[in-house]
Amino acid sequence: MISVFNEQNRLGTRITGLNSATNVSARFLVSLHVPRPWNWKYLTLLCAACAMLADPAVAQDQSSPAKRIGILLSGTAEGLAPYMGALVEGLRELGWVEGRTVQFIMRYDNDDKSQLPKLAAELVALRVDVLAAASVVTPAARSATTTIPIVTMDAYDPIAEGLTSNLAEPRGNLTGVSAQSGETAAKRVELARDLVPRLQRIALLTDPGDSGAVIDAEGIRTAVERLGLELRTFEVRRSGDFPAAFAAIKRYKSDALIVTTSTLTMDNLAQTARFISRTHLPAFSEYSSFAEAGFLLTYGVGYVHLFKLVARQIDKILKGAKPENLPWEQPTQFELTVNLKTAKALGLTVPGSIMAGATKIIQ
Repeated sequence: MISVFNEQNRLGTRITGLNSATNVSARFLVSLHVPRPWNWKYLTLLCAACAMLADPAVAQDQSSPAKRIGILLSGTAEGLAPYMGALVEGLRELGWVEGRTVQFIMRYDNDDKSQLPKLAAELVALRVDVLAAASVVTPAARSATTTIPIVTMDAYDPIAEGLTSNLAEPRGNLTGVSAQSGETAAKRVELARDLVPRLQRIALLTDPGDSGAVIDAEGIRTAVERLGLELRTFEVRRSGDFPAAFAAIKRYKSDALIVTTSTLTMDNLAQTARFISRTHLPAFSEYSSFAEAGFLLTYGVGYVHLFKLVARQIDKILKGAKPENLPWEQPTQFELTVNLKTAKALGLTVPGSIMAGATKIIQ
């Protein structure tokens, strides 16, 4: 049985006035909070992101001959810092040094997607050399320009999302990275069944406004039906929706929680981790960052690997390649991360078969 819960709440507070990367830096550095589960890899990536955002020369110097990378995201600088840190590090490994050979011009919608067309237009007006965009904001980027190369950073299935008709032959000024997460979504359901005794009811937390999350959720629903389990979907469209969704999940009395990956759920990972800790709910997702924050298990594309592929696409474009000649990159590394500390707190024993396949174990 599959049902849907949809709570529309008004966002009580919203950060406004985001007009420059310096503004982002100021808010980011003042409000930065690092949850305890984050490890040194997180801190390294955060430092890279902080350096990128804090350097006025990187954000503002319009006379520099350095290449300009525009980055358009839905969410906040704080919530998405680990992922942008991975991108910055990937570019640095390819020889692109922020403030010297490359400038990063960031635009976040701060949880207000209505701002995306304006933010995309700002980046186009700044004449960036390449525009890197999250999957959910790629339509806004495409509407803003047909000439500046666009790299979609995290498409679940570019064909299903209407971004291309052929991964090997991109069209127009758009290429990117395809996570191909449909199969991994089904695998997460199977792992939840193997880990949680007498699993029957699963809560699915997802953002229906994210095309990738929609595809991921469909893969989860298909697996749930195949395994004869029960699923209820709880939708969130903005940060303010999470408290009501958490309350509804608690009333549902699910045996496990699966969270789809989107910029919204990544941006609100800290409050989701607090919820599952309070309610002792086994939780599953895709990126290992969720396991590092307290989820029981994650399986999917490694986000560091994913954003290094993005860096590779950007590198080729900055060196003269055209998007139409760059096939969509596809990941070759998948991570199974198990949080044994969480398993112990939940009183669960992780089967040897899962431990044997784990690429990372959190003690």
